[in-house]
Amino acid sequence: MQWMRKLTRNMIVMILKWFIVGLIALHILEELIYPKTPKGIGSVDFWILMAIMLLGFAIALLELVAYQQARKQKRSH
Repeated sequence: MQWMRKLTRNMIVMILKWFIVGLIALHILEELIYPKTPKGIGSVDFWILMAIMLLGFAIALLELVAYQQARKQKRSH
């Protein structure tokens, strides 16, 4: 099945993106847990972490929606 292979490949790409986002988030969390200077939820790093996570989630959702729409268009032709 062609579409199954394509779906698996797309999922692997999404998982890789999430892995990269996770690595960045871990790095920022490490800075929060072992701070060189006192930091907390009010710190810039925390909000950068939240923004990165939300951006990663939004990208994954947009890709999923775009992929499903492309599949619908292929089926209708």
